[in-house]
Amino acid sequence: MIVTKKHIDSFLDLTELEIKDFFKILKKISKSLKKTYKYDGINLFTNVGETAGQIIPHLHFHLILRFKDEKESPFNKLNNSKPHEIHKRLTREEIISRIKNIKENL
Repeated sequence: MIVTKKHIDSFLDLTELEIKDFFKILKKISKSLKKTYKYDGINLFTNVGETAGQIIPHLHFHLILRFKDEKESPFNKLNNSKPHEIHKRLTREEIISRIKNIKENL
């Protein structure tokens, strides 16, 4: 998930310059993730408004890495009514290691 530092509800509230800058960052992070995790595809999306599923009133984009050999679409998991039950909790060491790997590929 990519989140803006500046509080803003949705991309509809961004200026043209902010949109350009935000997508430059998304591109850079996506390339780093490609080098780090060797994904085959990527889904990039945001929800705008409660009806569309926006729960957090702050602009953020979801980046979902996709792999040819995946057994189940991640969208089945996203639509789970109890999402906390499907996610493995990472240890502090795992989180630090993943961040380090991504930063090395920026």
